[in-house]
Amino acid sequence: FGGEFPDIKRDIPSFLLYVFSFFLLWEWLRPIKQLTDTSNMGIFIVFLIISFTASFLNFKVIWQTLLMLTFILFSIHHLHYEEGLLNISWVSSFLRDCTDNIHLLFSRQWYDLSNEFRTLLFFLLLALMVYLINYWLLRKQRIFIFFFMTLVLITVLDTFTAYSAKTAIIRTVVAGFAVMGMLTFYRIIQKEKVDYDAGSIRKWMIPLSVMIVVSVLVGITAPKAAPIWPDPVPYLTAKNDKPVS
Repeated sequence: FGGEFPDIKRDIPSFLLYVFSFFLLWEWLRPIKQLTDTSNMGIFIVFLIISFTASFLNFKVIWQTLLMLTFILFSIHHLHYEEGLLNISWVSSFLRDCTDNIHLLFSRQWYDLSNEFRTLLFFLLLALMVYLINYWLLRKQRIFIFFFMTLVLITVLDTFTAYSAKTAIIRTVVAGFAVMGMLTFYRIIQKEKVDYDAGSIRKWMIPLSVMIVVSVLVGITAPKAAPIWPDPVPYLTAKNDKPVS
């Protein structure tokens, strides 16, 4: 689920780096509750917070893995089982369920997967995303691809579903620009091989904050052109509802 990446110091700017990265990943979770029947999204958000915190504190891989697995098992028990947490019966039932669902997975019977196994897969997907963000931030120090993918996701959902991305666009732009600006600062520091202090951080962060605020305000207040293309959703719906002759 994580690893030791010593490239960036564990200080206030790097903490903000993790916070804004968390908000970027959170934008992937926001549409799920509105577009699906998934509930209890708070548990998954807590899982992300714990994962980013363990990564920021630079826990060893073994401790991060044990922490994440413990939380996953606790959450699955809380969501899907009524037996006591220390009752071994639910563990054996869950292991049998995983074995059966793995066969279904390889047989491509996606719709037959149990809710317990779907929850496990979703947790594993989130853990993988946290690891990738951690790798992009601290090892590659580049996050533009993930930022761009987030923008594409929310704009596509805004166009083709009932999800409204008006405020999501603003949140994503603010978080994405902040992360890219701070990563640029770290890359310059490492390239020039110089130490930095609170004064140099302020000299970089204050103009970055002003630029982000001005960009967002201009984007909100500037007049918007009318859509060039008509809404594609009614057209696609009509095509799907057309009877076959």
